[in-house]
Amino acid sequence: MFKSLNLVKVFRLQYYFSIAIFLFLFSCSQKVTFKDKRLSRDIEAVSSELEKMKVIDQYVRNADDYMQMYYGRSSFMYFLNRRTWGELTDSAIYDPMEGRVKMDSLKRLDYNKAVGKYIISEKYLNEINTKRLIEITKQYGFPSHERLKQFVRDTTNTSLTSSPMLIFVHAPETYKEQLIQLVRDEYIQKRIDTRVCSHIFWHLNGREPLEIDFDYCKCFDE
Repeated sequence: MFKSLNLVKVFRLQYYFSIAIFLFLFSCSQKVTFKDKRLSRDIEAVSSELEKMKVIDQYVRNADDYMQMYYGRSSFMYFLNRRTWGELTDSAIYDPMEGRVKMDSLKRLDYNKAVGKYIISEKYLNEINTKRLIEITKQYGFPSHERLKQFVRDTTNTSLTSSPMLIFVHAPETYKEQLIQLVRDEYIQKRIDTRVCSHIFWHLNGREPLEIDFDYCKCFDE
């Protein structure tokens, strides 16, 4: 009789222990998926906002390409001047497609004003987009292509499910330390894949070397 009572106690302990383990694992899974549920709830608003951010980001950069073409600057000269943005002082510019293109002093002055306005607009856009995507990431987790595709109803609209990765790739240096911690955490939480994480870190590390190491973020797996 005593043995049977002891067995009952053992079974009860095992039962309660199993329940405790289940509740613990369930609560852990709830913590992990909480941001997913929040994203699923607000997916239409979030995906629409991200789409606008990506469109404007590329619009400003495409506008720069058109500006360079309008003033007769070659893609080669444009590439050389993207980082320095030094003022144009030489009236003769080499264009590999059209030979030498002449730019008089008046047009050169107009060009420098256009470049100045472009720099201001690009810096302002990078600032507000980076700040907003950080807020979205903290609230919902990084909105990767995989996560957006999981919740967006109209999956045929690829603009709603494409990753806003380029926003962080264009982030100002003032956000570097904050993004290093944020992107690393999102990678560890598996809300951002290795290639995207590595691309962002390539930018945060000064875009060196020129060839992106798409396995860079694997060092966080250790």
